[in-house]
Amino acid sequence: MLKAILVDDEQLSIHMMENLIEWDRYGVRIVATAADGLEALEKFREHLPNIVITDIKMPNLDGIAFIRRVREISADAEIIFISAYADFSFVKEAIALGCSNYLLKPVDEVELERTLQKITQKISEKSISRKLALQSETQKKKKALHDYLRGGAHPALGHALFAEFCPEGDPYLLMGVTLHHETIDAYTGASSLAEDQRAYQQERIEQIAAERAPCLALEDEECTWLLVLRTGSQDDAVAIAQALQRFLRGEGKVKGRTCFSRCATRASEAPVLYAQVMQFEKYSQYLGDVDILGSGYGCNEEEFHKARYAEYGRQAAEALRRHDAAGAQQILEEALRSSTAISPHDLSSIYEFCFEIVLCAKGLLAEESPAQSEGDGAWIAEIGYGQIAAIPSLERLRAFMTRVIGALCAPPQEKSEQYSQLVREGIDFLAAQYDQNLSLDEICRHLSISKTYFSYLFKRDTGVSLWAYLTGIRMRRAKALLRDTDLKSLEIAYQIGYDNPSYFSKLFKKLHGQTPNEYRAGARKEEGS
Repeated sequence: MLKAILVDDEQLSIHMMENLIEWDRYGVRIVATAADGLEALEKFREHLPNIVITDIKMPNLDGIAFIRRVREISADAEIIFISAYADFSFVKEAIALGCSNYLLKPVDEVELERTLQKITQKISEKSISRKLALQSETQKKKKALHDYLRGGAHPALGHALFAEFCPEGDPYLLMGVTLHHETIDAYTGASSLAEDQRAYQQERIEQIAAERAPCLALEDEECTWLLVLRTGSQDDAVAIAQALQRFLRGEGKVKGRTCFSRCATRASEAPVLYAQVMQFEKYSQYLGDVDILGSGYGCNEEEFHKARYAEYGRQAAEALRRHDAAGAQQILEEALRSSTAISPHDLSSIYEFCFEIVLCAKGLLAEESPAQSEGDGAWIAEIGYGQIAAIPSLERLRAFMTRVIGALCAPPQEKSEQYSQLVREGIDFLAAQYDQNLSLDEICRHLSISKTYFSYLFKRDTGVSLWAYLTGIRMRRAKALLRDTDLKSLEIAYQIGYDNPSYFSKLFKKLHGQTPNEYRAGARKEEGS
């Protein structure tokens, strides 16, 4: 309800206005009345009303002087002057003070109603505009903060924005909430959520987390949502993660994982914590059916590092067996980058990872190129663990391992060339089966490869997720059908694999800026010109 005060030195006039119209009908409630400008000023400060209806000629402080004082407090209050005098000087002063109307006594019921209707609509539009402006500004800040967390971009700005939520010195941690889609239909269902539904999900996640600790939720490409939690308690982190899992499985009816970082107190540590959350997310995939994983929860740091580098080793070995030098080099670089964030006593995990690559190279040389293993590649057969562990710097270790990979594989291809063989095979399979409800299991069985490695390799080569790429194939096919056939939009939707034609139309417009029918009309107009 909007708040209004009535100001007049004639009590009869106030009583008449109180009963002249049905104020509730316009969403207005009279919160106070006053007999002069001084009393009215006190009531204004007390209630901060949206609307002031005031006489002009009053004792102690007249209406014009009263409204001048009001404008020092609020520029937004809507003012209606009432007077028994049609004095041009009063009208001129009222306009200068931004009044909404100037009504003559006795106040006419219809004119008052018309004025109120106009004012309430104006207030409503102002409120909506403010909310939209605030939302836009908030989104800009969240985007800049998210860019800082992901890659340390614009650190000065990132530190300032982070401090708005979590002052320097206060403990905090980061938590990633990731939804999992095992099939293209599940991905489509999640993507079809309207913007307000997505906003509701994020709001609910913030509410659930805020029951234990202040929370800021950001949308993220790697995980679905990233939460900044103002707490230094692992118990809080676990309780929040468990509550979010109940929400996802219950109200959300989806599967997901929740991973959280260690605690920190400096904004400069936030990008490192983000990387840790991403590492836990990858590790949780390796573990399988693990819903919650975090620093000191679900595994200790030593086990985490060992398992992480064991997974790196498996991925690198798989790339080497496929003679994918670019893939092996990428995994090596990722593993060595991660090594800068671990403690000295965990360095053995890195050396063991590198030695796993050497062992794989030895085996492959012996199996596939016996002559090379005795000739140019003979030096690899002589490498022992001690030789690797004795390498004193990260740069020298990188150079040594790059030489091992280069001895086994062809040099990495330039980015401009085609994808790796495995990804090409995956793309061919998607192109042949694009209209089916494909699952990750089905695709990886066809390719005889692990889900974790293929997902990693596909994202590395194409820059998008598997399901986003498949959506692109479907959209390209839809555009061809729209250009070259007279099939209806709903028929095309079914033909390319969408059971919901309405979702297909919304997705098409989101990706291409026009509806399917608008695209068809434009394409045919171009052909005719």
